[in-house]
Amino acid sequence: MTVFIGIVISLVCQLISGISISIRKKALKNVAMMGGRPASEGGLGHLKSGLWWTGLILMFAAQGAVGISLIFAPAVVVAPLAVLSIAGAVIGGRIIMKEKLCVFGWMGCIMVMTSCAIFSICAPSEIDLKDAEEFDNLFKSISFISYTSTVTISSLLTIILAKKFNSSHFLIYSPVVGGIASLSVWLSKGFLVCATNGVFNIWSMWVALGIFVAMTLLGLYAMHVTLHVYDSSQISAMNYVIFSTLTILCSTVLFPIKIVLQVRDAFLMGLSFMGIIVGLFVMIVGKKMPLSFKDIVLKKNEEETNHSSRSITTSNEDIISQAATDVA
Repeated sequence: MTVFIGIVISLVCQLISGISISIRKKALKNVAMMGGRPASEGGLGHLKSGLWWTGLILMFAAQGAVGISLIFAPAVVVAPLAVLSIAGAVIGGRIIMKEKLCVFGWMGCIMVMTSCAIFSICAPSEIDLKDAEEFDNLFKSISFISYTSTVTISSLLTIILAKKFNSSHFLIYSPVVGGIASLSVWLSKGFLVCATNGVFNIWSMWVALGIFVAMTLLGLYAMHVTLHVYDSSQISAMNYVIFSTLTILCSTVLFPIKIVLQVRDAFLMGLSFMGIIVGLFVMIVGKKMPLSFKDIVLKKNEEETNHSSRSITTSNEDIISQAATDVA
């Protein structure tokens, strides 16, 4: 029963998290329509929007509740449910933003969600930090400093160069969002481990909190640049894929000895990753081919009608020909 409670909490919260993306997108659009500088051009007018703050609070509350769901259900059950945030983004985009997914869009979305679920199930289990001392040692390790420096420097350079060349393509900003999110997982986990153990006198804990806040703000900025231009479902799917991949990479860098991956799981992860890429391609390219289920049904009915008309015409011609032969 407790596992069922955890699954329900995680399911609802992931959907809410996806819907919150569309709420923030609506706020970005409203600011631009009112004459404010668009977020795609680096505008920050949405910070004055109550709707944007509502979406942000919903996102943080939903992710916090997902953490609570881990009390009732194991992580191996809860983790794959994160793909439902993509479904939430699709639902929110359709209701709030009036975004329409064509046949190819739905096919790509289902393919991405299925592949993401398989990828999450086959991924190596996450390493847990046991106490504040272990986090302190991790925080001071060369591998953690190297990964943090790489993510920070590459993110800043990407944003600066993209802004210089006036680019807001999601393939540029999504790796920034995913890299920051993968780093934030360990920063937040380390801070919570220290806090829950009542250890507040180590400097690494507070530095981690400061880096976490700064990187979260940077990640939100990068996400909103693309969110103002592209559909909620596309952004949500791309960010989730890159975040999952870089989180595994980060764990491998930080704990190279503890990460064990079987050949079967590695093979399935590779196939599912290819499925994700193909699904994203179908979602993006399908946007330019607006074919709906209604169009398919109407086209099928039209073909059947034309076929029936041709059959009737052919039959009439045969009757006339036969009559002419009889007269002759």
